[in-house]
Amino acid sequence: MTFSKNSTVFTFTLIVGLLVWLIPSSAWAMATLGLSPATGTMKIGETKTVAVAINTGGVAINAAQATVTYPGDKLEVVSVSKGGIFTLWTSEPSYSSSTISFSGGVASPGYSGHGTIISITFKARANGSAVLSVVGGKILANDGLGTNIYGGAAGATYNIAAQTLPPPVSVENKAKYIKPEETLTEEEKTTAEKTLPSPMPITINGIQSEQKQWYNNDDGTISFDPIVGATRFSWSYDDKLDTVPDDTVEGTNNVAELPNSQDGIWYFHVKSGNDTSWGETRHYTIMIDNTPPKVFTINLNADSITKNRRPTFNFYTADETSGIDFYTVLVDSQVIFAKITPAKLTNITLDEQSYGEHTITVLALDKAGNVTDAKTTITIVEQWPGVGFYLGIIFITYYWLAIVLFILLIIVLVYLWIFGFIHKRRSVHLHNHKNTKTHTK
Repeated sequence: MTFSKNSTVFTFTLIVGLLVWLIPSSAWAMATLGLSPATGTMKIGETKTVAVAINTGGVAINAAQATVTYPGDKLEVVSVSKGGIFTLWTSEPSYSSSTISFSGGVASPGYSGHGTIISITFKARANGSAVLSVVGGKILANDGLGTNIYGGAAGATYNIAAQTLPPPVSVENKAKYIKPEETLTEEEKTTAEKTLPSPMPITINGIQSEQKQWYNNDDGTISFDPIVGATRFSWSYDDKLDTVPDDTVEGTNNVAELPNSQDGIWYFHVKSGNDTSWGETRHYTIMIDNTPPKVFTINLNADSITKNRRPTFNFYTADETSGIDFYTVLVDSQVIFAKITPAKLTNITLDEQSYGEHTITVLALDKAGNVTDAKTTITIVEQWPGVGFYLGIIFITYYWLAIVLFILLIIVLVYLWIFGFIHKRRSVHLHNHKNTKTHTK
C-alpha cells in the first residue's frame, strides 16, 4: 500500500493535533462559582448563611463578578458580609428584593484555590422551594491580560417548611418560657435545652429584635411571625415572665400595639389559636430605657488657659437603666475617639493641638441610644496672657521690659553722675585758674 504526499501530511497533522489536545494545559483550566451549602431545609422565620465560593481551577485569578438571584417571596436578605478572600471592590456587594451583586478582586500575585467571596444571610418568609442561581459571572486570570476563565456556576435549592400550630393545651397548664440565660441554674439550662421552645422572631417598630436589646421608644407596634393555621391571637403585656393570656381574641393578625411603659424590663405574651383550640404561650422580652445618662462634666487636668498643647482631662457618668454603652470624644466638632469603653473614670490625652481656643465635647450613649453631652473650652497659648506684648513678631514680657528700663535708668544715672562730676571738676579748675590770675596782677 502506498500513501500519497497529501495523505501523509494529513495523517501527521491529525496525530499532532490529538497529542496537543491530550496534553493538559493550565491555560485551558476553567474557574467556577458556587453557593454553599447547595441544599438544605429551613422553617419560616429561620435564617441561613450562604457562602458564594470560588474555585480557581489551579489558576491564579485577580477579579470576579456575578449576581445571585433568589425568590424574594420566599427569602429575605438579612445581611451581606464581605470578609472573604477579596480585598479590593470595584462594586461593593449590594442587594435588592431578588438579587445580590458584587464585583471585586485581589492584588497581584492573585488568588489560587477554593475560598469564600461573600456571605449572605437569608431569612425564610414563606414555605415552598427556594431556588438560587448565579448569573452574569466573570472570573479574570492574573495573567496580565485579564483573560476570562469563567467556566460556569452552581446554584442552590432550599426547602422551606411551614411552622404548624402546636397541639392544644389548656389554660390551666403552666406556660413554658425561656428566662434570661444569666438567671438560669445549671439544672434549668439542661431542662430548657431539652423541653423549652425557642422564641419566634419578633419585630418592634420595624426593627428585628434580639430580645436582649434596649429600646428608647415604647410607643409603636410589635409584630411576630404567625404560626401557619392560626386565625386568632390573644396577648398581654406586663412585667411578669410567665403570664398566660386569657381566651379573649385580641386580634386576627400578627401585629399588636406596644403600650406605653416605664423604663425597665417588660414581657409580651402571645398565644395563637384556630377555630377550635389555643396553642401554647410564647413570651418575649422587651427592654425599655427612655432616660438619657446622668448629666456630667469634663474635668481638665489644668487651667482652661494653658501652654500645654497636649491637654488631658477626665469624665464619668452613669445610666441607671440600660447602662453606658460607650463615649465619643470630639474636638471642635471633629470626632477624635469614636467609641470609648466606659470605665469608672475615663482619662483622655489629646494629640498636639494648635494654638487658640478649642471646644471639647464628650457624648455619653447608653445601650438604648439615649445621649447626654458635656462641653468645655480650653485655650492653648504660646505665651501667657497679661505678661507682655508683641513688638512686630517679637514677644516682649513686662518682666524683661522692666529689667531693660531699670538698666537704662542706671545707665542714665551713671551718666548724669559722671557728667556732674566732670562739670564740677571743670568748674573748680576754672575758678582756681581765675584766682591765680588775680593774685599775679
